[in-house]
Amino acid sequence: MKSMAYRLLVGLFTLSLPWSASAVPAEGSKIMISGPSPHAVEIGKAIAEEGGNVVDVAVAVGLTLAVTSPYFGSLGGGGFALIKMDKEVHALDFREIAPKATSPTFYVQREKDSSITGGAAVGVPGFAAGLWEMHKKYGKLPWSRLFKEPLKLAQNGFRVSGEWHRKTMGSETRFNTGGKKYFFKKDGKPYMPGEILKQQSLGKALRLFRSKNVKGFYSGDVARDIVDTVKKTGGVIEMEDLSSYKVRWMKPLEADFKGYHLYLMPPPSSGGVVIKSALNLIEQVKMDQYQAFS
Repeated sequence: MKSMAYRLLVGLFTLSLPWSASAVPAEGSKIMISGPSPHAVEIGKAIAEEGGNVVDVAVAVGLTLAVTSPYFGSLGGGGFALIKMDKEVHALDFREIAPKATSPTFYVQREKDSSITGGAAVGVPGFAAGLWEMHKKYGKLPWSRLFKEPLKLAQNGFRVSGEWHRKTMGSETRFNTGGKKYFFKKDGKPYMPGEILKQQSLGKALRLFRSKNVKGFYSGDVARDIVDTVKKTGGVIEMEDLSSYKVRWMKPLEADFKGYHLYLMPPPSSGGVVIKSALNLIEQVKMDQYQAFS
């Protein structure tokens, strides 16, 4: 039976293709890199050409997205990964988790939108822990090497994309004064496509993450800054929430479809369950008898 495993899915790199009833699966023996940022893809390609493996590429791409496309992946977020190494597939959950001070009724006595805006909506981030865990277990190149290009982009700046402009345009009121200074110009207006954006504070956080790995993010200056900022805006994250954060290795979901064996992300991700259910339905309906868009 053919084997089709997603070499790595961090929840960050998305490729959208038009559906076709006669689509042919793509096969390769090395690596495929997809991402929403040209910077991220090029840096991932450079890492692969230096001899880095798929995990090295994913870490470098993730760090780059934190600089150039934080709305797709950032140090304040989290993710999932499916990793195939040594003929085995492993699932890694490094999503955000609720602070210990929350409860099932946490949002009942709070403002209507408190679950989606403000400090109360902020979970304990898992992104940094996930990247470190993947690299610690499977990485090939030195950890510090993966920060080289992302750090340059943060410190020296990069040209803002149209996507960045669209994401920030009209959202000024969603940022507090402290956050606005990092993503908008001094006059409070969004950066225009082609303008240079430098992020010195993010560069400092990346340097600490590079030199001290997870300790540089979940303790010390970065952690204190996270806690202080969240609390000022109504959140309840404490230093202990950050220092006690743990990723989870899990057994992937598996499914068979038309001669292929698939590995999918298990809950708490909904993706694997939805895909497996959809494929089971397609098998019953026998979709091959229909033309595309019929």
